Amino acid sequence: MKVFISWSGNTKAVAQAIYKCLPSLFDNAKPWISTENRSGSIWLPEIDKQLSDTDFGIVCVSKQNQGAPWLNYEAGALSRKVDAKRELMPVLLVDFDDTVEVTGPVTGFQMKFANLEDFFVIMKDLNESELGPGIDADILRMRVELIWPSIEAEVKKVKSSHDSQDVKKRTDDDKYEELLVTVRDIAETTAILAHQRWGGPGQDFRLSDHDMRVVAKAVGDVGRATGLGEMSITFPDKKRARVGSENPVNDVIAGKMANAVAEILEHDIEISYYPMDKSEIEDLRAMLAMRNLVSHPEA
Repeated sequence: MKVFISWSGNTKAVAQAIYKCLPSLFDNAKPWISTENRSGSIWLPEIDKQLSDTDFGIVCVSKQNQGAPWLNYEAGALSRKVDAKRELMPVLLVDFDDTVEVTGPVTGFQMKFANLEDFFVIMKDLNESELGPGIDADILRMRVELIWPSIEAEVKKVKSSHDSQDVKKRTDDDKYEELLVTVRDIAETTAILAHQRWGGPGQDFRLSDHDMRVVAKAVGDVGRATGLGEMSITFPDKKRARVGSENPVNDVIAGKMANAVAEILEHDIEISYYPMDKSEIEDLRAMLAMRNLVSHPEA
């Protein structure tokens, strides 16, 4: 029974304590936790690998880390793996006094406080899940009471830390900034996953005329759907794409374009972006108008 334990920032020690205690509760428990610094292309494939056979997840959330992009990314990936069954992905609230203090995606799951009674409920759900060992409830209670002090010690450290005490009530601007960070992280993740899935082209790679046409169409479709206005797409040395646009390309749009191109070519290519100046836009519009006139002459 694979148990994925998610943490960020000041809940690492709590997650590690749970990781160490789970085998004492369930003989068939196989907990997994990352103790490494999570970043980009190194971390994403490892998440996918570990989630492939995960049966149960525990997300350790604190006031300090509830807005952390990686925690929310892991929670989202975990929820999809367990088919969004709330009892299979409990959220352990390490230093909260009330659930109304919790924000973000984790509010959609079963929230439990980091105390003996709620932790027992989490372990009971794990025990009674489809792949749980189904041991006697009284025996489970006795085991939980034996291991709880080691987890509680780490919980108390978080509650007494400056990270917990100094968290201020978030303003609307704070929430907006957090949303932007999360969206940018998702865009970066999309681009990284595209690269991990398809890889890069070979050393002798060149885009064929057909490749350039379909890539230009894919990029143009994304641009039109996201309101980039007029666009110019060129292919320097037939190895990369250079995209000019009337309106700026943000991280989310860039991620969508990279993924669309990788899906078509089955590998990624370098795509750079630049804002078109007024004269370029006017020239492009004039060229398009001339092309349209040639294609559809008046009767």
